Amino acid sequence: MLKCTSTGQLYYLRVPPRLKKVEHARQWLCGIDIEAAEEVYVRERWQRPANGRNRVLSPSEQSVMEAELLRASEREKLEFVAEA
Repeated sequence: MLKCTSTGQLYYLRVPPRLKKVEHARQWLCGIDIEAAEEVYVRERWQRPANGRNRVLSPSEQSVMEAELLRASEREKLEFVAEA
Protein backbone atom coordinates (compact mmCIF):
# COMPACT_ATOMS: atom_id res chain seq x y z
CA MET A 1 0.00 0.00 0.00
CA LEU A 2 1.26 3.46 -0.90
CA LYS A 3 -0.01 6.79 0.34
CA CYS A 4 0.22 9.95 -1.79
CA THR A 5 1.95 12.61 0.28
CA SER A 6 0.01 15.47 -1.27
CA THR A 7 -3.55 14.09 -1.45
CA GLY A 8 -3.48 11.35 1.18
CA GLN A 9 -4.97 8.91 -1.36
CA LEU A 10 -4.15 5.24 -0.68
CA TYR A 11 -3.03 3.00 -3.54
CA TYR A 12 -2.74 -0.78 -3.39
CA LEU A 13 -0.11 -2.29 -5.64
CA ARG A 14 -0.73 -5.88 -6.65
CA VAL A 15 2.11 -8.35 -6.71
CA PRO A 16 2.10 -12.13 -7.18
CA PRO A 17 0.74 -13.86 -4.06
CA ARG A 18 3.82 -16.10 -3.83
CA LEU A 19 5.91 -13.08 -2.77
CA LYS A 20 6.02 -13.07 1.03
CA LYS A 21 8.58 -10.34 1.71
CA VAL A 22 8.29 -6.61 1.10
CA GLU A 23 11.79 -6.56 -0.39
CA HIS A 24 10.84 -9.24 -2.93
CA ALA A 25 7.67 -7.33 -3.88
CA ARG A 26 9.68 -4.15 -4.34
CA GLN A 27 12.18 -5.98 -6.51
CA TRP A 28 9.37 -7.48 -8.58
CA LEU A 29 7.72 -4.08 -9.08
CA CYS A 30 11.00 -2.45 -10.12
CA GLY A 31 12.29 -5.37 -12.15
CA ILE A 32 15.49 -5.42 -10.08
CA ASP A 33 17.06 -8.27 -8.13
CA ILE A 34 18.67 -6.26 -5.35
CA GLU A 35 20.20 -9.27 -3.62
CA ALA A 36 22.06 -10.28 -6.79
CA ALA A 37 23.17 -6.67 -7.33
CA GLU A 38 24.54 -6.54 -3.78
CA GLU A 39 26.54 -9.73 -4.38
CA VAL A 40 28.07 -8.24 -7.54
CA TYR A 41 28.93 -5.06 -5.61
CA VAL A 42 30.69 -6.97 -2.82
CA ARG A 43 32.67 -9.13 -5.26
CA GLU A 44 33.74 -6.14 -7.36
CA ARG A 45 34.74 -4.14 -4.29
CA TRP A 46 37.04 -6.94 -3.13
CA GLN A 47 38.46 -7.96 -6.50
CA ARG A 48 38.89 -4.52 -8.13
CA PRO A 49 40.92 -2.09 -6.06
CA ALA A 50 41.23 1.65 -6.73
CA ASN A 51 43.58 1.20 -9.69
CA GLY A 52 40.76 -0.55 -11.57
CA ARG A 53 42.59 -3.79 -12.37
CA ASN A 54 41.32 -7.18 -11.25
CA ARG A 55 43.41 -9.02 -8.71
CA VAL A 56 43.53 -12.48 -7.21
CA LEU A 57 42.47 -12.60 -3.58
CA SER A 58 44.56 -14.33 -0.95
CA PRO A 59 42.86 -17.20 0.91
CA SER A 60 42.29 -14.96 3.96
CA GLU A 61 40.79 -12.17 1.82
CA GLN A 62 38.62 -14.73 0.04
CA SER A 63 37.25 -16.02 3.35
CA VAL A 64 36.49 -12.47 4.58
CA MET A 65 34.68 -11.69 1.30
CA GLU A 66 32.67 -14.93 1.56
CA ALA A 67 31.71 -14.06 5.15
CA GLU A 68 30.53 -10.63 4.00
CA LEU A 69 28.46 -12.24 1.22
CA LEU A 70 26.93 -14.65 3.75
CA ARG A 71 25.99 -11.80 6.11
CA ALA A 72 24.37 -9.94 3.20
CA SER A 73 22.34 -13.00 2.19
CA GLU A 74 21.17 -13.60 5.77
CA ARG A 75 20.16 -9.98 6.37
CA GLU A 76 16.63 -9.85 7.68
CA LYS A 77 14.07 -8.69 5.16
CA LEU A 78 10.84 -6.93 6.04
CA GLU A 79 7.76 -9.13 6.04
CA PHE A 80 4.33 -8.12 4.74
CA VAL A 81 2.07 -6.86 7.50
CA ALA A 82 -1.68 -7.25 7.07
CA GLU A 83 -3.61 -4.05 7.66
CA ALA A 84 -7.28 -3.75 8.40
